[in-house]
Amino acid sequence: MKTEIVELEKINLKNPILIEGLPGIGLIGKIAVEYLISELKTKKFAELYSPHFPHQAIIEKDSSLRLVRDEFYYYKGEKDLIILTGDTQVHPADSYGHYEVVQKILDFSEKYDVKEIYTLGGYSSGGKEVKEPRVLASGTDQEIIKRVSSIDSKLIFREDIGAAIVGASGLLLAIGRLRNFRGLCLLGESSGFVIDPKAAKSVLHRLNKILGIDISLEGLEKKIKENEELIKKLQKFQEKTIKKEMLEEKNRGMEYIR
Repeated sequence: MKTEIVELEKINLKNPILIEGLPGIGLIGKIAVEYLISELKTKKFAELYSPHFPHQAIIEKDSSLRLVRDEFYYYKGEKDLIILTGDTQVHPADSYGHYEVVQKILDFSEKYDVKEIYTLGGYSSGGKEVKEPRVLASGTDQEIIKRVSSIDSKLIFREDIGAAIVGASGLLLAIGRLRNFRGLCLLGESSGFVIDPKAAKSVLHRLNKILGIDISLEGLEKKIKENEELIKKLQKFQEKTIKKEMLEEKNRGMEYIR
């Protein structure tokens, strides 16, 4: 088996924009694009398979099995879109696999005359709690950076020289630049410890403004509230664990004194 894209339907699009949101920090990119897929009522038209994906099969609702895969959806509107999401990314240690899969995605994008790519993901705060997630951006070139800055002045462009964007979100743009694609990476700030729909909402808000998609983000509020409750429970559990450990440490100290 080799990395391949299986087309399920032949489609005609006009200069579509590629939007990528694969699993990563806080599942931010995946949550964002899956919400976009749902709200725009897009349709799946292709699947990507690769031997560089995890060696496992997924059990479906009807008890059948399928390979791990990524998926392409399309939307026809004022701006035609191709949206990429899926089960997984290549393992971080498999550099060759990352390059192979990204090259295949770019080949597929060229076939549909994609010129512009937007990648969505997460930016780790180093474990610190993030109450109002910032969205940090990087672009392939100054033309798109200046253009997007004029549309959304609140977007923060990264200036941390030497920092890396790992996985498809970075490679699609860096390799794409060598192949004359233009694009932007939008990363939502997150602790990275839990699934983070709040950061996903921040990323989608910025993407909506940049591309003029104009979809409601109210549907994410329920997920955000559920996530906040989970975080509170985790914090209480952590506090309880710390108190227990401190008490045990104190008791061990008293036993030593006796």
